[in-house]
Amino acid sequence: MTRLKKEVVFFDAKATGHHGEYFENIIFGLPKENAINSVIVCHPLLGNRLNQCKLLIGSPIQIKQLANSEIRYIESAKNVIQRGRRELKILQGHLSKASATYLVLMSMNIHQLALSNWKYSKKNPITICGILFNPLNPPERKTSRSNKIITSFMRLRKKLQIFLLLRNKSIKSVFILNDRDAVDYMNSWSFSRNVFRFLIDPIPAGMGSIQVSKEKPKSNKQFNFIMVGAISPRKGCLEVIKAFKHINLQEGKTVSLRLLGAFSEEYPEYPKLITSEIEALKLARSDVRIEMQNRFIDNQAFCQEISYSDCVLAPYINFYGSSGMIGHACRYGKPLLVSYDGLIGEIVRDNKLGLCVDPQDIKALSLALEAIISLNFEYSKQNAKAYFEDASHFQFVRNLIK
Repeated sequence: MTRLKKEVVFFDAKATGHHGEYFENIIFGLPKENAINSVIVCHPLLGNRLNQCKLLIGSPIQIKQLANSEIRYIESAKNVIQRGRRELKILQGHLSKASATYLVLMSMNIHQLALSNWKYSKKNPITICGILFNPLNPPERKTSRSNKIITSFMRLRKKLQIFLLLRNKSIKSVFILNDRDAVDYMNSWSFSRNVFRFLIDPIPAGMGSIQVSKEKPKSNKQFNFIMVGAISPRKGCLEVIKAFKHINLQEGKTVSLRLLGAFSEEYPEYPKLITSEIEALKLARSDVRIEMQNRFIDNQAFCQEISYSDCVLAPYINFYGSSGMIGHACRYGKPLLVSYDGLIGEIVRDNKLGLCVDPQDIKALSLALEAIISLNFEYSKQNAKAYFEDASHFQFVRNLIK
């Protein structure tokens, strides 16, 4: 087999959500002089989608799909640690064929332990960088975890994982999305080698050229809330539906909630709970309309839905990172209602992009919904515009390879 004379390999073995979007950002954002020396190694379900992006702009980047046998080997792992090791084992062959000297792991969490003693990186001259999701929060950041023993144990475990990861001296950069405080905190550790870097979570490049109508249809003049993405307990969907039962509306005022996204197979009991709560809401309130679509929508529909909405809901539970929904909402000048805890709450509060609330406090959540409806909050259009402009896929790619 002919050796592919490439230098940079971008790798991710998953196919859903942001995994495909980040590869699209690379294709659209990588200059041709860099793309000609680059390979994307991806899940086979992303192959057609990424090749279409490549053809659309004439990028010379190579798209290499993992074989079905490789995917079966990876997905038959008994746990995440074994999966991480299997992914690196499969990756080694692709790196050798590409003569790669620079590796970008698009989601390196699963590889932390496997990288600590990865023999390939010891025997071959390769520089490694990657994106670390859900990093260790700075100690002063508010979270809802009340059990200090459990919290301390989880922090110690995360710090140990990162310590083991950084035993691999080939690691040059570990990127943290949207969280400068976490970057500063983790770089303060004696063993960090100052490898942690700030990275803006980008707006998907494929959405940049999408044109939408900004004027609501005449049949859609009520106040519209929207939740987009996987429907799971972590997203706070059930709590939002319960809170709508308790909101006080002016006479003649109506509001709507649109849930757009597929149920997660990880929680088989959740669809029944959501459906039951929706039916109870319909019986209790004629002034609150709710629609659910148990399917993911395409980019055109996604952008149009946010444009037609009046507020984007992201009240995630026990989630302390950021969210790409901030950038989408800012693009169309829509306020957000998010969890008070964690980074997502900090970003929304500090930039005056909406309201924050404890989503598990149903009364507080209902009051926050009322405040959004009555526009009783501070919103900075200037900050929203600046946030959107910073979330450039060009800057995202530039930081990954510099």
